[in-house]
Amino acid sequence: MARRIRWQIGAALLCGGLILLLLGHLALSTAAQGDPSAGGTYREALVGQVLDFNPLRGIQQTPAEADLSALLFEGLTRVETTGVVAPDLAIRWTLSDSQTTYTVTLRPDVLWHDGAPFTSADVVWTTDWLKSAEFNGDPGLAAPWQSIAVTALDPHTIRFDLPTPFAPFLTQLALPILPSHLLRDAGPSQWAAWSQNPVGTGVYRLSALTTTEVELTVNSAYRVGDEQTALPNLQTLVFRLYPNLDEAHLALRRGAVDALAYNLTQLGELPLPAGYTQVQAPLGDYTVLTFNLREAPLDDVRMRQAISYAVNQPALVDTALAGHGVALTTPILPSSWAWADDLTPYVDDASHSRANALLDDLNWPRDASGFRRKAGQLLRFTLITSDAPDRIAVARAIETQLATVGISTTIQPLSTTSLQQQLNNREFTLALHGWANLGSDPDVYELWHSSQVGEANFAGLEDPELDELLVRGRQTSDLESRRALYHDFQVRWLRLAPSVILYQPLLEQQTRSAIQVLGLSPQASQSEVLYRHSDRFRRLTNWYQVTTIQVLPNLRRNPSIQRPR
Repeated sequence: MARRIRWQIGAALLCGGLILLLLGHLALSTAAQGDPSAGGTYREALVGQVLDFNPLRGIQQTPAEADLSALLFEGLTRVETTGVVAPDLAIRWTLSDSQTTYTVTLRPDVLWHDGAPFTSADVVWTTDWLKSAEFNGDPGLAAPWQSIAVTALDPHTIRFDLPTPFAPFLTQLALPILPSHLLRDAGPSQWAAWSQNPVGTGVYRLSALTTTEVELTVNSAYRVGDEQTALPNLQTLVFRLYPNLDEAHLALRRGAVDALAYNLTQLGELPLPAGYTQVQAPLGDYTVLTFNLREAPLDDVRMRQAISYAVNQPALVDTALAGHGVALTTPILPSSWAWADDLTPYVDDASHSRANALLDDLNWPRDASGFRRKAGQLLRFTLITSDAPDRIAVARAIETQLATVGISTTIQPLSTTSLQQQLNNREFTLALHGWANLGSDPDVYELWHSSQVGEANFAGLEDPELDELLVRGRQTSDLESRRALYHDFQVRWLRLAPSVILYQPLLEQQTRSAIQVLGLSPQASQSEVLYRHSDRFRRLTNWYQVTTIQVLPNLRRNPSIQRPR
Protein backbone atom coordinates (compact mmCIF):
# COMPACT_ATOMS: atom_id res chain seq x y z
CA MET A 1 0.00 0.00 0.00
CA ALA A 2 2.80 2.37 0.91
CA ARG A 3 4.57 1.62 -2.41
CA ARG A 4 1.30 2.36 -4.31
CA ILE A 5 0.89 5.67 -2.45
CA ARG A 6 4.50 6.63 -3.22
CA TRP A 7 3.93 5.75 -6.91
CA GLN A 8 0.73 7.88 -7.02
CA ILE A 9 2.51 10.79 -5.38
CA GLY A 10 5.37 10.49 -7.88
CA ALA A 11 2.96 10.33 -10.77
CA ALA A 12 1.13 13.38 -9.48
CA LEU A 13 4.39 15.31 -9.16
CA LEU A 14 5.44 14.27 -12.66
CA CYS A 15 2.09 15.32 -14.12
CA GLY A 16 2.26 18.57 -12.22
CA GLY A 17 5.73 19.22 -13.58
CA LEU A 18 4.62 18.50 -17.13
CA ILE A 19 1.66 20.84 -16.72
CA LEU A 20 3.97 23.58 -15.47
CA LEU A 21 6.25 23.01 -18.46
CA LEU A 22 3.32 23.18 -20.87
CA LEU A 23 1.97 26.32 -19.22
CA GLY A 24 5.41 27.90 -19.44
CA HIS A 25 5.68 26.85 -23.08
CA LEU A 26 2.25 28.36 -23.77
CA ALA A 27 3.14 31.57 -21.97
CA LEU A 28 6.34 31.97 -23.97
CA SER A 29 4.54 31.17 -27.22
CA THR A 30 1.77 33.67 -26.47
CA ALA A 31 4.27 36.37 -25.59
CA ALA A 32 6.22 35.70 -28.76
CA GLN A 33 3.11 36.11 -30.88
CA GLY A 34 2.31 39.56 -29.49
CA ASP A 35 3.28 42.86 -31.13
CA PRO A 36 6.87 42.35 -32.29
CA SER A 37 9.54 44.96 -31.92
CA ALA A 38 11.27 46.08 -35.10
CA GLY A 39 14.59 44.50 -35.82
CA GLY A 40 16.50 41.96 -37.83
CA THR A 41 18.78 42.03 -40.85
CA TYR A 42 17.98 41.16 -44.46
CA ARG A 43 20.85 40.20 -46.78
CA GLU A 44 20.48 40.16 -50.54
CA ALA A 45 22.89 39.36 -53.37
CA LEU A 46 23.17 41.94 -56.14
CA VAL A 47 25.01 41.40 -59.41
CA GLY A 48 27.24 44.23 -60.61
CA GLN A 49 29.03 47.26 -59.26
CA VAL A 50 27.70 50.13 -57.18
CA LEU A 51 29.68 53.29 -57.93
CA ASP A 52 27.06 56.04 -58.14
CA PHE A 53 23.74 56.34 -56.29
CA ASN A 54 22.48 59.40 -58.20
CA PRO A 55 18.95 58.33 -59.29
CA LEU A 56 18.80 60.92 -62.09
CA ARG A 57 21.30 58.83 -64.04
CA GLY A 58 18.29 56.60 -64.81
CA ILE A 59 19.11 54.04 -67.49
CA GLN A 60 22.80 54.85 -67.05
CA GLN A 61 22.70 53.20 -63.62
CA THR A 62 23.51 49.53 -63.19
CA PRO A 63 20.53 47.44 -62.01
CA ALA A 64 22.16 47.20 -58.58
CA GLU A 65 22.55 51.00 -58.36
CA ALA A 66 18.93 51.51 -59.46
CA ASP A 67 17.65 49.07 -56.81
CA LEU A 68 19.53 50.84 -54.03
CA SER A 69 18.68 54.35 -55.21
CA ALA A 70 14.99 53.45 -55.07
CA LEU A 71 15.36 52.76 -51.34
CA LEU A 72 17.17 56.03 -50.61
CA PHE A 73 15.17 58.57 -52.65
CA GLU A 74 11.51 59.46 -53.12
CA GLY A 75 9.34 61.45 -55.50
CA LEU A 76 6.33 63.65 -54.91
CA THR A 77 4.10 60.73 -55.95
CA ARG A 78 4.34 56.98 -56.08
CA VAL A 79 2.55 54.45 -58.26
CA GLU A 80 0.34 51.72 -56.79
CA THR A 81 0.19 48.21 -58.24
CA THR A 82 -2.76 49.05 -60.52
CA GLY A 83 -1.02 52.13 -61.91
CA VAL A 84 -3.07 54.56 -59.82
CA VAL A 85 -0.97 57.48 -58.52
CA ALA A 86 -0.78 58.15 -54.78
CA PRO A 87 0.91 60.92 -52.74
CA ASP A 88 4.43 60.37 -51.42
CA LEU A 89 6.47 63.51 -50.62
CA ALA A 90 3.32 65.39 -51.59
CA ILE A 91 0.14 65.42 -49.52
CA ARG A 92 -2.32 66.43 -52.23
CA TRP A 93 -2.70 68.33 -55.49
CA THR A 94 -5.29 70.31 -57.42
CA LEU A 95 -5.76 70.69 -61.16
CA SER A 96 -6.87 73.92 -62.84
CA ASP A 97 -9.92 74.14 -65.06
CA SER A 98 -7.61 74.44 -68.05
CA GLN A 99 -6.10 71.04 -67.10
CA THR A 100 -2.62 72.52 -67.46
CA THR A 101 -1.70 73.72 -63.94
CA TYR A 102 -1.05 71.39 -61.02
CA THR A 103 -0.69 72.94 -57.58
CA VAL A 104 0.98 70.49 -55.22
CA THR A 105 1.13 70.67 -51.43
CA LEU A 106 4.24 69.09 -49.93
CA ARG A 107 4.52 67.27 -46.64
CA PRO A 108 5.79 69.62 -43.90
CA ASP A 109 7.37 66.85 -41.78
CA VAL A 110 9.96 65.44 -44.19
CA LEU A 111 13.67 65.59 -43.34
CA TRP A 112 16.67 64.71 -45.44
CA HIS A 113 18.92 62.01 -44.01
CA ASP A 114 21.24 64.73 -42.66
CA GLY A 115 18.38 66.39 -40.75
CA ALA A 116 17.79 69.34 -43.12
CA PRO A 117 14.12 70.05 -43.94
CA PHE A 118 12.71 69.08 -47.32
CA THR A 119 11.05 72.04 -49.07
CA SER A 120 9.78 73.21 -52.45
CA ALA A 121 13.27 74.61 -53.14
CA ASP A 122 14.49 71.02 -53.54
CA VAL A 123 11.83 70.30 -56.17
CA VAL A 124 12.57 73.48 -58.12
CA TRP A 125 16.31 72.83 -58.04
CA THR A 126 15.91 69.18 -59.17
CA THR A 127 13.71 70.07 -62.16
CA ASP A 128 15.93 73.05 -63.06
CA TRP A 129 18.92 70.73 -63.04
CA LEU A 130 17.13 68.38 -65.44
CA LYS A 131 16.53 71.30 -67.82
CA SER A 132 20.03 72.71 -67.62
CA ALA A 133 22.69 72.32 -70.30
CA GLU A 134 25.02 70.88 -67.64
CA PHE A 135 22.72 67.94 -66.87
CA ASN A 136 24.60 64.72 -67.64
CA GLY A 137 22.08 62.15 -66.50
CA ASP A 138 19.39 60.17 -68.33
CA PRO A 139 18.06 62.21 -71.31
CA GLY A 140 14.80 60.27 -71.09
CA LEU A 141 14.19 61.66 -67.59
CA ALA A 142 15.02 65.20 -68.66
CA ALA A 143 13.03 65.41 -71.90
CA PRO A 144 9.48 65.67 -70.43
CA TRP A 145 10.50 68.57 -68.16
CA GLN A 146 11.87 70.92 -70.81
CA SER A 147 8.52 72.65 -71.44
CA ILE A 148 7.19 72.59 -67.85
CA ALA A 149 7.47 75.69 -65.65
CA VAL A 150 8.03 74.88 -61.96
CA THR A 151 7.39 77.62 -59.38
CA ALA A 152 7.69 77.52 -55.58
CA LEU A 153 4.74 79.41 -54.07
CA ASP A 154 5.95 78.87 -50.51
CA PRO A 155 8.19 76.31 -48.75
CA HIS A 156 5.50 73.63 -48.99
CA THR A 157 3.52 74.58 -52.10
CA ILE A 158 4.65 74.31 -55.69
CA ARG A 159 3.04 74.94 -59.06
CA PHE A 160 3.63 73.09 -62.32
CA ASP A 161 2.49 74.79 -65.54
CA LEU A 162 2.20 72.50 -68.58
CA PRO A 163 1.89 73.75 -72.17
CA THR A 164 -1.03 71.37 -72.89
CA PRO A 165 -3.15 68.97 -70.84
CA PHE A 166 -1.25 65.78 -70.07
CA ALA A 167 -3.02 63.24 -67.85
CA PRO A 168 0.08 61.04 -67.21
CA PHE A 169 1.85 64.03 -65.60
CA LEU A 170 1.19 62.75 -62.08
CA THR A 171 3.36 59.73 -62.83
CA GLN A 172 6.16 62.13 -63.82
CA LEU A 173 5.99 63.52 -60.29
CA ALA A 174 7.45 60.22 -59.09
CA LEU A 175 10.78 61.70 -60.24
CA PRO A 176 13.37 61.27 -57.43
CA ILE A 177 14.08 64.59 -55.70
CA LEU A 178 17.64 65.58 -54.77
CA PRO A 179 18.81 67.82 -51.86
CA SER A 180 19.39 71.35 -53.13
CA HIS A 181 21.15 72.43 -49.91
CA LEU A 182 23.98 69.97 -50.70
CA LEU A 183 24.14 70.15 -54.49
CA ARG A 184 23.11 73.68 -55.47
CA ASP A 185 26.69 74.98 -55.54
CA ALA A 186 28.50 71.64 -55.79
CA GLY A 187 31.39 71.23 -58.16
CA PRO A 188 32.38 67.95 -59.83
CA SER A 189 34.32 66.71 -56.79
CA GLN A 190 31.43 67.46 -54.41
CA TRP A 191 28.97 65.76 -56.78
CA ALA A 192 31.22 62.69 -56.95
CA ALA A 193 31.51 62.56 -53.15
CA TRP A 194 27.75 62.90 -52.71
CA SER A 195 27.06 60.23 -55.34
CA GLN A 196 28.98 57.73 -53.18
CA ASN A 197 27.57 58.99 -49.87
CA PRO A 198 24.04 60.05 -50.86
CA VAL A 199 21.53 61.91 -48.74
CA GLY A 200 17.89 61.23 -49.56
CA THR A 201 14.51 61.20 -47.82
CA GLY A 202 13.81 57.45 -48.02
CA VAL A 203 12.89 55.14 -45.16
CA TYR A 204 16.40 53.67 -45.33
CA ARG A 205 19.71 55.55 -45.32
CA LEU A 206 23.20 54.55 -46.37
CA SER A 207 25.30 53.47 -43.38
CA ALA A 208 28.27 51.68 -44.96
CA LEU A 209 29.74 51.16 -48.44
CA THR A 210 32.64 49.03 -49.65
CA THR A 211 33.49 47.54 -53.03
CA THR A 212 31.74 44.31 -52.04
CA GLU A 213 28.94 45.36 -49.69
CA VAL A 214 26.35 48.09 -49.14
CA GLU A 215 24.58 48.49 -45.81
CA LEU A 216 21.38 50.47 -45.28
CA THR A 217 19.75 51.16 -41.92
CA VAL A 218 16.33 52.48 -40.98
CA ASN A 219 15.98 56.25 -41.08
CA SER A 220 14.65 56.72 -37.53
CA ALA A 221 13.48 60.26 -38.34
CA TYR A 222 11.33 59.08 -41.25
CA ARG A 223 8.11 61.11 -41.04
CA VAL A 224 8.01 61.04 -37.28
CA GLY A 225 4.50 61.49 -35.95
CA ASP A 226 2.76 60.32 -39.10
CA GLU A 227 0.24 57.71 -37.98
CA GLN A 228 -0.09 56.39 -41.54
CA THR A 229 3.62 55.67 -41.91
CA ALA A 230 5.27 52.87 -39.92
CA LEU A 231 8.99 52.21 -39.77
CA PRO A 232 10.10 48.89 -41.31
CA ASN A 233 10.31 45.70 -39.29
CA LEU A 234 13.76 45.02 -40.74
CA GLN A 235 16.32 47.35 -39.15
CA THR A 236 19.24 46.65 -41.49
CA LEU A 237 19.56 45.76 -45.17
CA VAL A 238 22.87 44.31 -46.33
CA PHE A 239 23.46 44.02 -50.08
CA ARG A 240 26.46 41.91 -51.09
CA LEU A 241 27.87 42.51 -54.55
CA TYR A 242 28.94 39.76 -56.94
CA PRO A 243 30.40 40.00 -60.45
CA ASN A 244 27.99 37.52 -62.01
CA LEU A 245 24.88 35.46 -61.35
CA ASP A 246 26.77 32.21 -60.78
CA GLU A 247 28.74 33.65 -57.88
CA ALA A 248 25.64 35.34 -56.48
CA HIS A 249 23.72 32.05 -56.53
CA LEU A 250 26.67 30.23 -54.98
CA ALA A 251 26.54 32.71 -52.10
CA LEU A 252 22.83 31.96 -51.73
CA ARG A 253 23.43 28.21 -51.64
CA ARG A 254 26.12 28.68 -49.00
CA GLY A 255 23.79 30.76 -46.82
CA ALA A 256 25.80 33.98 -47.14
CA VAL A 257 22.68 35.89 -48.28
CA ASP A 258 18.95 35.60 -47.71
CA ALA A 259 17.74 36.37 -51.24
CA LEU A 260 18.60 36.75 -54.91
CA ALA A 261 16.37 38.28 -57.61
CA TYR A 262 16.79 37.75 -61.36
CA ASN A 263 14.91 37.62 -64.66
CA LEU A 264 13.93 34.06 -65.55
CA THR A 265 13.34 34.57 -69.26
CA GLN A 266 16.91 35.77 -69.65
CA LEU A 267 18.60 33.22 -67.42
CA GLY A 268 16.51 30.07 -67.28
CA GLU A 269 16.09 27.91 -64.21
CA LEU A 270 18.26 28.16 -61.11
CA PRO A 271 18.08 25.30 -58.59
CA LEU A 272 16.27 26.22 -55.39
CA PRO A 273 18.44 25.61 -52.30
CA ALA A 274 17.00 23.79 -49.30
CA GLY A 275 15.43 26.19 -46.82
CA TYR A 276 14.54 28.75 -49.50
CA THR A 277 11.26 29.60 -51.21
CA GLN A 278 10.74 30.85 -54.74
CA VAL A 279 8.48 33.83 -55.46
CA GLN A 280 7.90 35.74 -58.65
CA ALA A 281 6.15 38.74 -60.14
CA PRO A 282 5.44 40.03 -63.68
CA LEU A 283 7.59 42.93 -64.82
CA GLY A 284 6.24 46.05 -66.48
CA ASP A 285 7.76 45.00 -69.83
CA TYR A 286 6.46 42.94 -72.71
CA THR A 287 7.64 41.02 -75.73
CA VAL A 288 5.83 41.65 -79.02
CA LEU A 289 5.64 40.21 -82.53
CA THR A 290 5.56 43.31 -84.75
CA PHE A 291 4.28 43.36 -88.34
CA ASN A 292 5.66 45.76 -90.92
CA LEU A 293 2.38 47.13 -92.27
CA ARG A 294 4.13 48.54 -95.35
CA GLU A 295 5.20 45.08 -96.52
CA ALA A 296 2.79 42.96 -98.58
CA PRO A 297 0.91 40.83 -97.71
CA LEU A 298 0.95 42.28 -94.16
CA ASP A 299 -0.63 45.47 -95.46
CA ASP A 300 -3.87 43.45 -95.58
CA VAL A 301 -5.55 43.36 -92.16
CA ARG A 302 -6.89 39.87 -92.88
CA MET A 303 -3.36 38.45 -93.11
CA ARG A 304 -2.44 40.12 -89.80
CA GLN A 305 -5.59 38.74 -88.20
CA ALA A 306 -4.81 35.26 -89.52
CA ILE A 307 -1.38 35.34 -87.89
CA SER A 308 -2.92 36.71 -84.68
CA TYR A 309 -5.30 33.75 -84.61
CA ALA A 310 -2.44 31.32 -85.25
CA VAL A 311 -0.14 32.60 -82.47
CA ASN A 312 -1.22 31.11 -79.15
CA GLN A 313 0.38 33.18 -76.37
CA PRO A 314 -0.39 30.86 -73.42
CA ALA A 315 0.97 27.83 -75.30
CA LEU A 316 4.04 29.82 -76.33
CA VAL A 317 4.77 30.77 -72.69
CA ASP A 318 4.36 27.15 -71.62
CA THR A 319 6.53 25.63 -74.32
CA ALA A 320 9.24 28.22 -75.03
CA LEU A 321 9.52 29.75 -71.55
CA ALA A 322 8.52 26.76 -69.40
CA GLY A 323 5.73 28.84 -67.90
CA HIS A 324 7.99 31.73 -66.89
CA GLY A 325 5.90 34.54 -68.30
CA VAL A 326 2.40 36.00 -68.34
CA ALA A 327 0.52 35.77 -71.63
CA LEU A 328 -0.92 39.07 -72.90
CA THR A 329 -3.47 40.23 -75.47
CA THR A 330 -3.34 44.05 -75.72
CA PRO A 331 -0.72 46.81 -75.32
CA ILE A 332 -2.16 47.67 -71.89
CA LEU A 333 -1.04 45.41 -69.05
CA PRO A 334 -3.71 43.37 -67.21
CA SER A 335 -2.67 44.98 -63.90
CA SER A 336 -3.61 48.45 -65.14
CA TRP A 337 -6.80 50.21 -64.11
CA ALA A 338 -7.34 50.81 -67.86
CA TRP A 339 -7.15 47.17 -68.95
CA ALA A 340 -10.37 45.95 -70.60
CA ASP A 341 -11.47 42.54 -69.34
CA ASP A 342 -14.42 42.18 -71.73
CA LEU A 343 -12.46 41.95 -74.97
CA THR A 344 -12.64 39.00 -77.35
CA PRO A 345 -9.10 37.62 -77.64
CA TYR A 346 -7.77 35.94 -80.75
CA VAL A 347 -6.91 32.76 -78.85
CA ASP A 348 -9.78 30.33 -78.27
CA ASP A 349 -10.82 26.85 -79.34
CA ALA A 350 -11.71 28.08 -82.86
CA SER A 351 -8.53 30.14 -83.46
CA HIS A 352 -6.95 27.80 -86.00
CA SER A 353 -10.20 27.40 -87.91
CA ARG A 354 -10.51 31.18 -88.18
CA ALA A 355 -6.86 31.55 -89.26
CA ASN A 356 -7.30 28.90 -91.96
CA ALA A 357 -10.56 30.47 -93.17
CA LEU A 358 -8.91 33.89 -93.55
CA LEU A 359 -5.94 32.44 -95.44
CA ASP A 360 -8.29 30.52 -97.73
CA ASP A 361 -10.25 33.71 -98.34
CA LEU A 362 -6.98 35.44 -99.27
CA ASN A 363 -6.43 32.73 -101.92
CA TRP A 364 -3.41 31.12 -100.32
CA PRO A 365 -4.24 27.39 -100.74
CA ARG A 366 -2.11 24.64 -99.18
CA ASP A 367 0.26 22.62 -101.34
CA ALA A 368 1.09 18.94 -100.93
CA SER A 369 3.52 19.73 -98.09
CA GLY A 370 0.84 21.57 -96.12
CA PHE A 371 2.29 25.04 -96.67
CA ARG A 372 0.45 27.73 -98.60
CA ARG A 373 1.32 29.01 -102.06
CA LYS A 374 -0.17 31.51 -104.48
CA ALA A 375 0.89 31.42 -108.16
CA GLY A 376 3.81 29.23 -107.13
CA GLN A 377 4.98 31.66 -104.43
CA LEU A 378 5.43 30.21 -100.94
CA LEU A 379 3.79 32.12 -98.08
CA ARG A 380 6.99 32.68 -96.14
CA PHE A 381 8.01 35.41 -93.68
CA THR A 382 11.45 36.25 -92.31
CA LEU A 383 11.33 36.78 -88.55
CA ILE A 384 14.15 38.86 -87.08
CA THR A 385 14.94 38.50 -83.38
CA SER A 386 17.78 39.03 -80.95
CA ASP A 387 20.20 36.15 -80.46
CA ALA A 388 19.30 35.79 -76.76
CA PRO A 389 18.41 32.17 -75.93
CA ASP A 390 14.91 32.97 -74.68
CA ARG A 391 14.07 34.97 -77.80
CA ILE A 392 15.35 32.20 -80.08
CA ALA A 393 13.15 29.73 -78.20
CA VAL A 394 10.11 32.00 -78.60
CA ALA A 395 10.85 32.52 -82.30
CA ARG A 396 10.98 28.76 -82.85
CA ALA A 397 7.68 28.32 -81.04
CA ILE A 398 6.10 30.98 -83.28
CA GLU A 399 7.55 29.20 -86.33
CA THR A 400 5.88 25.97 -85.21
CA GLN A 401 2.54 27.65 -84.53
CA LEU A 402 2.47 29.40 -87.90
CA ALA A 403 3.35 26.17 -89.67
CA THR A 404 0.14 24.58 -88.36
CA VAL A 405 -1.86 26.99 -90.54
CA GLY A 406 0.48 26.66 -93.52
CA ILE A 407 2.75 29.70 -93.05
CA SER A 408 6.50 29.17 -93.45
CA THR A 409 8.95 31.18 -91.33
CA THR A 410 12.67 31.84 -91.58
CA ILE A 411 14.27 32.91 -88.28
CA GLN A 412 17.08 35.47 -88.53
CA PRO A 413 18.91 35.99 -85.19
CA LEU A 414 20.68 39.35 -84.79
CA SER A 415 22.76 41.11 -82.20
CA THR A 416 20.83 43.55 -80.04
CA THR A 417 22.42 46.48 -81.85
CA SER A 418 21.59 45.11 -85.31
CA LEU A 419 18.03 44.28 -84.29
CA GLN A 420 17.46 47.82 -83.07
CA GLN A 421 18.95 49.26 -86.23
CA GLN A 422 16.69 47.19 -88.49
CA LEU A 423 13.66 48.14 -86.42
CA ASN A 424 14.57 51.82 -86.67
CA ASN A 425 15.07 51.52 -90.44
CA ARG A 426 11.93 49.39 -90.96
CA GLU A 427 14.09 46.71 -92.55
CA PHE A 428 11.97 43.74 -91.49
CA THR A 429 8.79 41.84 -92.23
CA LEU A 430 8.20 40.22 -88.84
CA ALA A 431 10.17 41.28 -85.76
CA LEU A 432 10.31 39.74 -82.30
CA HIS A 433 11.41 42.36 -79.78
CA GLY A 434 10.55 43.82 -76.41
CA TRP A 435 9.51 47.04 -74.71
CA ALA A 436 11.03 47.64 -71.27
CA ASN A 437 9.96 49.97 -68.46
CA LEU A 438 6.61 50.75 -70.05
CA GLY A 439 5.56 52.72 -67.00
CA SER A 440 2.43 52.58 -64.94
CA ASP A 441 0.22 54.87 -67.03
CA PRO A 442 -1.74 53.29 -69.91
CA ASP A 443 -0.66 56.06 -72.30
CA VAL A 444 0.89 54.28 -75.31
CA TYR A 445 0.83 57.28 -77.65
CA GLU A 446 4.55 56.97 -78.44
CA LEU A 447 4.16 53.37 -79.58
CA TRP A 448 1.01 53.53 -81.72
CA HIS A 449 0.12 57.10 -82.76
CA SER A 450 0.68 57.81 -86.47
CA SER A 451 2.93 60.78 -85.63
CA GLN A 452 5.38 58.27 -84.15
CA VAL A 453 5.91 56.39 -87.43
CA GLY A 454 9.62 56.75 -87.95
CA GLU A 455 10.11 56.71 -84.19
CA ALA A 456 8.87 53.96 -81.85
CA ASN A 457 5.84 53.06 -83.97
CA PHE A 458 7.84 50.36 -85.76
CA ALA A 459 4.77 48.72 -87.28
CA GLY A 460 3.95 51.89 -89.22
CA LEU A 461 0.35 51.93 -87.90
CA GLU A 462 -1.64 54.92 -89.13
CA ASP A 463 -5.30 55.10 -88.16
CA PRO A 464 -7.22 58.36 -87.53
CA GLU A 465 -9.70 56.75 -85.13
CA LEU A 466 -6.93 55.22 -83.05
CA ASP A 467 -5.01 58.53 -83.12
CA GLU A 468 -7.99 60.40 -81.70
CA LEU A 469 -8.44 57.90 -78.88
CA LEU A 470 -4.76 58.14 -77.94
CA VAL A 471 -4.77 61.95 -77.95
CA ARG A 472 -7.93 62.19 -75.87
CA GLY A 473 -6.62 59.49 -73.53
CA ARG A 474 -3.57 61.56 -72.59
CA GLN A 475 -5.48 64.86 -72.39
CA THR A 476 -8.41 63.71 -70.23
CA SER A 477 -7.81 63.83 -66.48
CA ASP A 478 -10.99 62.09 -65.28
CA LEU A 479 -10.13 58.46 -64.54
CA GLU A 480 -13.43 56.92 -65.66
CA SER A 481 -13.42 58.90 -68.89
CA ARG A 482 -9.87 57.74 -69.58
CA ARG A 483 -10.87 54.16 -68.81
CA ALA A 484 -13.61 54.34 -71.47
CA LEU A 485 -11.22 55.83 -74.02
CA TYR A 486 -8.60 53.13 -73.47
CA HIS A 487 -11.29 50.47 -73.64
CA ASP A 488 -12.19 51.69 -77.12
CA PHE A 489 -8.51 51.93 -78.02
CA GLN A 490 -7.97 48.26 -77.14
CA VAL A 491 -11.02 47.19 -79.15
CA ARG A 492 -9.82 49.13 -82.19
CA TRP A 493 -6.20 48.00 -81.80
CA LEU A 494 -7.20 44.32 -81.75
CA ARG A 495 -9.33 44.79 -84.84
CA LEU A 496 -6.43 46.39 -86.74
CA ALA A 497 -3.97 43.75 -85.49
CA PRO A 498 -0.75 45.73 -86.07
CA SER A 499 1.20 43.32 -83.85
CA VAL A 500 0.74 40.41 -81.47
CA ILE A 501 1.47 41.28 -77.85
CA LEU A 502 2.98 38.07 -76.48
CA TYR A 503 3.95 38.04 -72.81
CA GLN A 504 5.38 39.79 -69.78
CA PRO A 505 8.68 38.46 -68.41
CA LEU A 506 8.93 37.53 -64.74
CA LEU A 507 11.17 38.61 -61.94
CA GLU A 508 12.11 35.56 -59.88
CA GLN A 509 13.34 35.79 -56.32
CA GLN A 510 14.74 32.98 -54.19
CA THR A 511 14.38 33.90 -50.53
CA ARG A 512 15.26 32.22 -47.26
CA SER A 513 12.09 30.74 -45.80
CA ALA A 514 12.65 32.74 -42.61
CA ILE A 515 12.04 35.99 -44.54
CA GLN A 516 8.44 36.83 -45.42
CA VAL A 517 8.43 38.85 -48.66
CA LEU A 518 5.07 40.56 -49.11
CA GLY A 519 3.78 41.54 -52.56
CA LEU A 520 5.43 38.57 -54.28
CA SER A 521 3.98 35.09 -54.55
CA PRO A 522 4.93 31.60 -55.77
CA GLN A 523 2.46 32.27 -58.60
CA ALA A 524 2.87 35.33 -60.82
CA SER A 525 -0.89 35.72 -61.18
CA GLN A 526 -1.12 36.40 -57.45
CA SER A 527 1.79 38.86 -57.35
CA GLU A 528 1.87 42.59 -57.84
CA VAL A 529 3.22 43.85 -61.16
CA LEU A 530 6.66 45.42 -60.92
CA TYR A 531 6.84 48.48 -63.17
CA ARG A 532 10.52 48.70 -62.24
CA HIS A 533 12.88 45.99 -61.03
CA SER A 534 13.15 47.84 -57.70
CA ASP A 535 9.37 47.73 -57.20
CA ARG A 536 9.91 44.37 -55.51
CA PHE A 537 10.74 46.55 -52.47
CA ARG A 538 7.33 48.26 -52.70
CA ARG A 539 6.13 46.57 -49.48
CA LEU A 540 9.54 46.29 -47.86
CA THR A 541 8.41 48.11 -44.72
CA ASN A 542 6.12 45.14 -44.02
CA TRP A 543 8.63 42.37 -44.69
CA TYR A 544 9.51 40.44 -41.57
CA GLN A 545 11.50 37.54 -40.20
CA VAL A 546 10.22 34.28 -38.79
CA THR A 547 11.87 33.88 -35.38
CA THR A 548 12.25 30.91 -33.04
CA ILE A 549 12.42 30.79 -29.24
CA GLN A 550 14.20 28.11 -27.19
CA VAL A 551 11.71 27.10 -24.48
CA LEU A 552 13.90 24.76 -22.45
CA PRO A 553 17.09 22.83 -23.20
CA ASN A 554 16.53 19.58 -25.07
CA LEU A 555 12.96 20.57 -26.02
CA ARG A 556 11.89 21.35 -29.56
CA ARG A 557 11.96 24.99 -30.57
CA ASN A 558 8.64 26.76 -30.86
CA PRO A 559 8.31 28.84 -34.04
CA SER A 560 6.66 32.23 -33.54
CA ILE A 561 6.11 34.65 -36.37
CA GLN A 562 6.89 38.34 -36.03
CA ARG A 563 3.98 39.77 -37.96
CA PRO A 564 3.97 43.10 -39.78
CA ARG A 565 3.01 46.08 -37.71
